[in-house]
Amino acid sequence: KYLEDRNVKIHLSTPVRNVVHELDPETGLPNRVLGLEVGSNSQFREFDTVVAATDVPGIKKLLPETFRQYDFFDKIYNLDTVPIATVQV
Repeated sequence: KYLEDRNVKIHLSTPVRNVVHELDPETGLPNRVLGLEVGSNSQFREFDTVVAATDVPGIKKLLPETFRQYDFFDKIYNLDTVPIATVQV
């Protein structure tokens, strides 16, 4: 309700196909995200803010290869995962 009152739109179950970004012409590093390609038809959409709720294997698939040039993003590929077991009562 809080977010809806502020005209925030939440897109659940919207698969992201690609993070569309610019590369700095001098360094070749990613410097600005322009938007996302989403849905089964990879429609380009612009967003003010994106929260990606994904597991480690999912974020590894989502991040463009060029992001690995930044140490912060490259460290994600060193994370190990373990199987998760839950009990719902």
